[in-house]
Amino acid sequence: MFHTSFQQTSILYDTCDETEQLFTETSHSTIQCGFTCLRNDKCRRMLVCEDDYTVQCTYYYDGDYCVYEDDSSKCTCYKQLKACTDGKNCTCPLGYYGDTCDHIITDCSHGFQIGMETHKYKLTTIKPPGEPYPYKVICQLHGMGWTKIMSRENKCNISNFNRNWTDYEEGFGHVQGTYWLGLKKIYKLLQGRPENNLNVLVYYGHPTNYKMCTIYYDNMALGNASTNYWINLDKVASWSNPFCGDSLLSAPSIKGRPFSTYDHDSTSYKCPTRLAGGWWYADDPDCLEANINGRNNELNWVSNLTGKIFKIQMSIKFN
Repeated sequence: MFHTSFQQTSILYDTCDETEQLFTETSHSTIQCGFTCLRNDKCRRMLVCEDDYTVQCTYYYDGDYCVYEDDSSKCTCYKQLKACTDGKNCTCPLGYYGDTCDHIITDCSHGFQIGMETHKYKLTTIKPPGEPYPYKVICQLHGMGWTKIMSRENKCNISNFNRNWTDYEEGFGHVQGTYWLGLKKIYKLLQGRPENNLNVLVYYGHPTNYKMCTIYYDNMALGNASTNYWINLDKVASWSNPFCGDSLLSAPSIKGRPFSTYDHDSTSYKCPTRLAGGWWYADDPDCLEANINGRNNELNWVSNLTGKIFKIQMSIKFN
């Protein structure tokens, strides 16, 4: 016998959604939409929008809540918790595994190692060691598995990174679009795991005719809260062509620097107030080489790039 359950979730208004849409169809009822989702082993979420005559169903590969740009007053979002045959052989939410979905991966590299490989970004549940509860991240489940800790795009509605210390500790934004994972989570993700790579992916130029570059750093580490989450990075591991340039370790470098926000400033030059964002600022009048968390239209990666940045992402892979 086949068993499943759906849970109603929220709808968020935004112009950005990194989750993958499977297809959209017109149906006669919400129940029929649910049966369609059940018959597709890739379907884990659906958005149902009703008018006077029809029901429009949009199905998704992943996701928790729904992102919608238009009036959502007649729409409802549902996520599928799990679907099992005779209590086993379950289709699990992404990040869960085992015959009855009882286990959760620790990070996206772990997901890759146990066979959750896909070449697309997926909203995935992880539970790193030391975390009391699981949480959602965007995983790139190929190339050893990358856990996205920050994503930002100019067109997204949630784009204000000029936040206080608590926000930067706890995280903010929505993980399906623009977000900062949170210093507490990043610290626990890295704790006791020195062999890793930090990847910075930069999109620059015009959004319809852009260029992209990427750079990798070895062995990212954070101190705990008592150190204000000071950061350590080793040498540049590799890079793309065109080369982004090294804007994190070149002077003024972030290496060994504590994190600062406008209400928790470790610099002598009011860097987070001047640049309107939290970061590992150097104690230097110039503050930084890479303005990633600043004002929405002032993002830059100084070294080697021409053209305005409109999207930037940071991800971690464990070796």
